[in-house]
Amino acid sequence: MFIQRSGPSRKGFTSFIENALTKMPEYEVADDLDCYKAVIRLFPTGRMVVKRFLQADFGHFPKQQQVMIDILSQMSRYRELNLFIP
Repeated sequence: MFIQRSGPSRKGFTSFIENALTKMPEYEVADDLDCYKAVIRLFPTGRMVVKRFLQADFGHFPKQQQVMIDILSQMSRYRELNLFIP
């Protein structure tokens, strides 16, 4: 639904993902891997590819990187991803 409404630019996807992450425990889907896959699919493909050395060195997309870190940390919190918690 969000992808259809926002079009190919997917403007506002970071705030949509942040809101989705906060609502997941409320709807009791925080431990469902398919929900996390659907949230990750909201990231636009091909648009945030680093093209220069300095972009890669200085973290060119900090907000989007932080949103992905938030997704991974919530997945590990609910034991869907066992990278950080043994």
